[in-house]
Amino acid sequence: MLMAHFEQALTINNLRNVKFPLNLITESHCTMKTISITLPELSGLSEFDVKIILAGELYVRERLSLGQAADVAGLSKRAFIEIIGKYGFSIFSESLDDFRLDLENAWKA
Repeated sequence: MLMAHFEQALTINNLRNVKFPLNLITESHCTMKTISITLPELSGLSEFDVKIILAGELYVRERLSLGQAADVAGLSKRAFIEIIGKYGFSIFSESLDDFRLDLENAWKA
């Protein structure tokens, strides 16, 4: 959905240099790195959109924990959980093993 729009927008040749800080987890002890991204002027994506898309993608790929992804997006965990679905991402793993562990943990609680 938005990810496809984001990828399409990056292929447009009419670029405007839009730089902004974007937090990215670089190590397990949560050192943050600032990067800049050049986006097409016509992309229609805000800084917030890009942060959510990047955080969501890295979370889905299991490169970031939920808390780390929320930090990248600049949100609390709760806010990140509430908004991530609107961008086409799920907080639930597609792994059957993860699902079983989640069920076991839910019964323990």
